[in-house]
Amino acid sequence: GHVHFETDADGVCRSVFLREGVGQPTWAHIAVSLAHFLADEEQTEVEAASVSASGGRYVAREGIRFIPFMGVERRYTRWSYLEVLEGKVPRAALQDKIVFVGATAAGLGDRVVTPTSSADTILSGVELNATIFDAYRSNSFIRPLQPITQFGFNFFTSLLIVLCSAFLAPQQLLVFAASSLLGINL
Repeated sequence: GHVHFETDADGVCRSVFLREGVGQPTWAHIAVSLAHFLADEEQTEVEAASVSASGGRYVAREGIRFIPFMGVERRYTRWSYLEVLEGKVPRAALQDKIVFVGATAAGLGDRVVTPTSSADTILSGVELNATIFDAYRSNSFIRPLQPITQFGFNFFTSLLIVLCSAFLAPQQLLVFAASSLLGINL
């Protein structure tokens, strides 16, 4: 499987395509391949392809998903490969677990900036792939709101602000409108 992830214009990784390839989306993401392998089932199509140009050739992608990052406090347990080989990690810690192996040291492997990153907590590529695997297996990818839901939310929030303007003093209205737009409950 492929291990490519998508970065937005600001350099932050928020999504992944579950299938991609040159000309057609031939390769499943490693998380998808692993999940189907473990379930002993055939892979199925994901969804209609979205195509992006790449200098004469094109990369075909399908199945974009938004990744539910866990944040620093819920990261995966990590052991060094050497600790495992030397028997310093208890067998019970690895028994019946799915283990992702990869480089996590600074200067080695992928370093991925995510919405939950800080200067100290940039995600390693192997941890990103484990996160994608967990999300795929538990069907917990983030789903964007449908356009009609977005419209309804925006319409009713705006209507509420307009209706409240008749009953609130200007300073109160300003605080109410700002908190409504920021999603703060008063």
